[in-house]
Amino acid sequence: MVISHDDLVMDEVQGLTMIQAMMVSFNSGLGASMAMVAYYPCLCGMLGFPLLLLLMAGTAILMQQTLMIASTQQGASTFEEICERLPKSLRQMSVCFVLLYLWGSGGFCCQFIASVLLDQLCPWMCESDGSFWMCQRELNTSLVVFVFAFVACYPPRLFGWMSLGLNYLNALTKITLLCVAFVKGISVWSTRTEIPSYTVWRPAGMLSVLSLLAGSLANSGIMPQLVADLHPSLLKKASVWCPIVAVSLQATTMAILTLVGYAAMGNNMQLNTFHSYDEKYPDILTSILQGGMALLSYLSMPLMIMPCKSQVWNFFQHVEVEGDRSLGSASVMSQMTLNLVFTLSAACLPGLLGFSTYGNLFVALTSTCGVWTSIILPALVLLYCEVLPSFRSGTLRKRQVLLVSWIFLVGIICFIDGIFQMLALKGTTGKSAHQRCIDAFLHHHGSSFGSLSDLQLSALAEVVAQNRMRWTSLLTHWIQHASE
Repeated sequence: MVISHDDLVMDEVQGLTMIQAMMVSFNSGLGASMAMVAYYPCLCGMLGFPLLLLLMAGTAILMQQTLMIASTQQGASTFEEICERLPKSLRQMSVCFVLLYLWGSGGFCCQFIASVLLDQLCPWMCESDGSFWMCQRELNTSLVVFVFAFVACYPPRLFGWMSLGLNYLNALTKITLLCVAFVKGISVWSTRTEIPSYTVWRPAGMLSVLSLLAGSLANSGIMPQLVADLHPSLLKKASVWCPIVAVSLQATTMAILTLVGYAAMGNNMQLNTFHSYDEKYPDILTSILQGGMALLSYLSMPLMIMPCKSQVWNFFQHVEVEGDRSLGSASVMSQMTLNLVFTLSAACLPGLLGFSTYGNLFVALTSTCGVWTSIILPALVLLYCEVLPSFRSGTLRKRQVLLVSWIFLVGIICFIDGIFQMLALKGTTGKSAHQRCIDAFLHHHGSSFGSLSDLQLSALAEVVAQNRMRWTSLLTHWIQHASE
């Protein structure tokens, strides 16, 4: 099967080109894992990681091809339509799990962005104002994130100037992060004063790494939407080539980040690679990495929220309605309402629950709904759409049985590991956003109030902030009076 020049350059009004489809698939699968992948050899060893990466990459390609082919054959644009041949209970459960997982992933992106704002921007803002509104509560920061998320997630389809622009910027951000992380790893490796320890082989951690890799490489949430927005003439070719190219690029990126990061830090590496750099070797590169991950999370949100909106819009459509029933055909008010519901809830729930509590909730969603969406659902689709029909017609092949058995096995392993991760969760406590803002103010002005107690300093910061507001109000009133 050969990809021609016409496949690569299509009219975007009619749908995505082959290159654009590969880019969307790549962007959907590789996100927050860029900041974690260098930690994986600490769990399974230097020799175990490449084996698991190759194994999971091959499995992810087969799973994504299964969903894309099923979507093409059934003309499906949502997971509900893909699951049409499944028993009703499985179909309903699958749709609910997909919606919960994708919506929860969008919320996790919002939480990450809000955390970066609280850690990077708020200390600077609070130096002059100890009561700066955005930095007083996690919910306040989440509301700011919601405004930007609403804009990014508005497009109803993957093609069009805004969606394509966000995806091009997403890919450019990933390339930039890869280059900066590579330079940072080489810099740390060449300037370190002590050689860290390394793990060569650790079978005990392989199940965890397999589960983590499956959540990234086998991310299938965007597949029905991707098929629906592809140019019709490219459906068959894209069903084969998009998973191969996208997953291969993801695996290559992970291999480079792991090689450089683990070589530099060894077993000193933490789950958040970029945070590990910032603790031991802070510089401008670590700031770029952290800011870039926040931007990457922001640009990845539409790829999680858009399938949710399409699925819910499909719920409101009558089966008898003919013609285009996609989200793009909905009225502007309907599109804005759905976008408001999903972005507002995804952005604000972490702030309402607390970032630590929501982080535990997201682990639970990933361990259950995520495993179902990314692994078990493709196996069910393959079972009911290919294996059982072939068995009834007497044309069943061993390859089909081995493939569906292997995917089910991986899914069961990841599900069991997810249960253990949920049981190991522990709540964490720390300073509130308000207290951190006050601390930043006091740290900046500490030399002027050295003889005061902490309680007096906190009260003084509050008074300074209130007086600033009064003076601002008086100045505004004076300007209005002078203009009259």
